[in-house]
Amino acid sequence: MITTIVESLTHAKKVALIAHIMPDGDTIGSCIALSYALESIGCETHLYCQDPIPYNLCFLDDNGRFINVLPANPVNYDAILALDCSDLDRMGEFRYLMESGWQTINIDHHISNTNFAQMNYIDIEAAATCEIVYRLIEHMGIHMDISIARALYVGISTDTGNFAFNNTTSRTHCIAAKLVDIGVRPDEISNKVYKDNSLSRMKLIAKVIQSIKLYANGSISTIEITRNMLSETGASQEESSGMVDYAKNIRGVELAILFKEQEDGQIKISMRSKTTIDCNKLAQAFGGGGHARAAGCILDASLHDTKVAVIKEAKKAF
Repeated sequence: MITTIVESLTHAKKVALIAHIMPDGDTIGSCIALSYALESIGCETHLYCQDPIPYNLCFLDDNGRFINVLPANPVNYDAILALDCSDLDRMGEFRYLMESGWQTINIDHHISNTNFAQMNYIDIEAAATCEIVYRLIEHMGIHMDISIARALYVGISTDTGNFAFNNTTSRTHCIAAKLVDIGVRPDEISNKVYKDNSLSRMKLIAKVIQSIKLYANGSISTIEITRNMLSETGASQEESSGMVDYAKNIRGVELAILFKEQEDGQIKISMRSKTTIDCNKLAQAFGGGGHARAAGCILDASLHDTKVAVIKEAKKAF
């Protein structure tokens, strides 16, 4: 499949790259790295993402490459690529590009991927979609410059919890080492992605930690982010990312669940487990998905009702 995709992209003149809604480092890094790689061989690329880039990843997109509104006029593409999207709904309003009839390619590492494209390259053993994109660029024989390497490193770092999750393999470290050899500075990436917090985010963290509750004899922890918390601290939705780990990093906790109230009233649920609980299976019970140790879903219900339903289902897993 990788050979077939390489042949398609090598001959493409105009390509669309789609990131998933509520983007993370892996989907952003994959899109930007592949965009730079394709443009280096003369291919025009358009990047699409429905939602804003998180504050700590904006340095990757300092030229504002992502389009977040529907084009006024139809564009003809030689190929449409979805990167790190497990299903069509993950692309939000840009799913229509996948349904447009052009050649479609789906590159992902989620076990819950629905193989929605004409060509599907899914590697559930990859720690991040950026690992797959790295191999794809290598197969295309494209020189990896520092811009490509930095984007790939960010995607791999964020999807492995800065190389701390159990999806981190020797292959992951080998790829990261090659990216460092190209010129990526791990200290620079770490400072920008993990340690560059605004005062409003720090105030939000203080409020969010106070919401932690334990269930199932301390095996389950929950944490929440409400619109009132954001309003009181002046923090944005983008600044509220990555807080589920505060609930997970409690002694005795196996499963952590974050409930985040969205601007439209829906509740986004993020789940993280340490060793045994299958987050993907739990999220699928509510129409979501992801990985065994990290998954999520979105429910259109009140915060209270959502918490009751999800906690009840989570207790069954024990």
